Amino acid sequence: MKKTFTLFSLVAVTAVLLAGCGKPAETVTEEDIDGADWRTTRAFTSLEWNTPDGKTDLLAAAYEADGVIILAPDQEDYAPFPDCALLDGIHDINTVEDSMYMMDFNEDGYDDFCVDDLIDGEIESEVFLYDPETASFDYSDEYSSAGGYLKEVEDADLSKFAGDWYVDGSLENGHLSISEDGHVESYSYDGMFNFEGELVCEEYENPDGTTGYLYSIYDDGGEFVTGFYEPEEDDFYELYTGQDGEVRYVRSDHCTGDANSDADADGWKAYYGSLIQNWEKDHEKDYIHGYKLFYLNDDEIPEIALIGGEEWALCEIHSYVDETAIKVYSADDLNTDGNGLCYYEKSGFLVPTKWNAGIGTYEFYDVMSADPDTVYCRINVAAEDSLAGKASTDVEFIEPSGDTYSKHYDKEYDLSDLPEKSNIEESLVISDLSDIRRLDNEEDLMDYDQVNEALDSY
Repeated sequence: MKKTFTLFSLVAVTAVLLAGCGKPAETVTEEDIDGADWRTTRAFTSLEWNTPDGKTDLLAAAYEADGVIILAPDQEDYAPFPDCALLDGIHDINTVEDSMYMMDFNEDGYDDFCVDDLIDGEIESEVFLYDPETASFDYSDEYSSAGGYLKEVEDADLSKFAGDWYVDGSLENGHLSISEDGHVESYSYDGMFNFEGELVCEEYENPDGTTGYLYSIYDDGGEFVTGFYEPEEDDFYELYTGQDGEVRYVRSDHCTGDANSDADADGWKAYYGSLIQNWEKDHEKDYIHGYKLFYLNDDEIPEIALIGGEEWALCEIHSYVDETAIKVYSADDLNTDGNGLCYYEKSGFLVPTKWNAGIGTYEFYDVMSADPDTVYCRINVAAEDSLAGKASTDVEFIEPSGDTYSKHYDKEYDLSDLPEKSNIEESLVISDLSDIRRLDNEEDLMDYDQVNEALDSY
């Protein structure tokens, strides 16, 4: 299979597989490119240049006639002959925008400029180090080495990429359909078939001997189309192509659709159904695992809690608001070290709790608001026979005015008889402070079949 990367920049690879042709950069003058309009050159890309003084937007342009690269401030009205840098590199007709990028190779705080090329099937790169004293980019032979190759991985497991992947997470956009064996079909936004091909896993070796992996899509003619790095997370639902994440693909179970379409009226059911299916696959062997449907906010669509893991410590809560799928909570330490989770129905408030040796804490988070990390109320309670050695209650909450109220009592109070109960209810818009409900127990826990039947009933 022919390997070509003219549409795919591989920063992770080129950072360690730098190769140069070994010749020094030639001096390029304005006369050499006299009359060239660098904004109509064959390839250019916007770059973000990081320096100790801040960030600057640059534009790198490849002029096809002489193999000249011009690096200049990214301004539409900038003159055709920039004063930032004129470079002559090893690039050829295959140079495209994503093969030029900035990276701090010598770790001096200034990003350096790199150009990649595919020459005779080999990715070759040239680095120009920025010299702050001369304010210019100079070719560095120190960072060049022998070329690097990508090698196809035989019998690679491609099943983790199986699914329909939509551009920018919208079901109205074009998508890639990938089967468990790596067969790929591409469709445009209107459902028209584009091409079919294969997903190929390719490996490369770092200088330290470790191995990295890339995933490339080739059409049925063997030509490279696009590709992406190996995802860092095991449970991923997004893929980014190119060095700068040029195109974002989202798996269908995390996508949204057209709010006006009949199909999307029940889009939350399909979204929850996909979550359940994936969770069941990953946690069916857990001692305890299951699902809860409950109302956290005040709309007509319930939220779903996914529970499982060793010692029943994993919990995710997902919601579907304004035709948008969101994860509102995630934890991996429930039911360990006294950690628990409660909520107030149709209030938006999740209440993580912690109880150890007679000492307890309630923290109130409005996870459906614009400030999901703000603690709106905190109540600390210690029993008479607790590790603290005496009873106490500390109350702190944000009043409607925005001021913080706090109070200490040398007495243990329950939520139902707390002196500030009505004030907290008014401030947080909770109907009854004592009506706190647990999510971290087996009550109302549904198995796979039960939760699917519940979804069908809505």
